[in-house]
Amino acid sequence: DSIDDVLAQVTELGGTVTLPKGEIDPTSWYAVFTDPDGNQIGLFESTHAG
Repeated sequence: DSIDDVLAQVTELGGTVTLPKGEIDPTSWYAVFTDPDGNQIGLFESTHAG
């Protein structure tokens, strides 16, 4: 799943996007969310093969 897909599921299931999707470089992104129990989870996505 992409970060966009995961963040959509997070909000549907009662979580909160703590740090919206941000670009690291043209091929990599990050985001952070908090689940309903208060746990913070970081996401990383890259399209770079290697």
